[in-house]
Amino acid sequence: MEHQSAFPMGEYDIVICGAGLAGLALARQISLEIPDASLVVIEGPRDKNHTSTLRVGESTIEISAYYLAEILGLRAHLESSQLPKLGLRFFFNGGQGSFQKRPEFGLSKFSPITS
Repeated sequence: MEHQSAFPMGEYDIVICGAGLAGLALARQISLEIPDASLVVIEGPRDKNHTSTLRVGESTIEISAYYLAEILGLRAHLESSQLPKLGLRFFFNGGQGSFQKRPEFGLSKFSPITS
């Protein structure tokens, strides 16, 4: 099977393996801090079942919200395009029974520290 590349072959200052949230965030941070660096992000074969997605999830908590907003300069995008989060929530009862009836621990009001 012949491999076809989606990016030009050549030399790069920086190669990031993995185009998930961490890889793309790192690529943005490097681009902001070292704008003259040549950078490429490579990803493995596409998931045939499309089970992976690129989004800010519920596990993106306060410290990562700060990183995304302040370090990566994405505050305007987060405020305009992402739902506000209540932070981490913990569900108990070992996954037994209906989701609505499981004991839960987490915030019920938004914290002044965004997540």
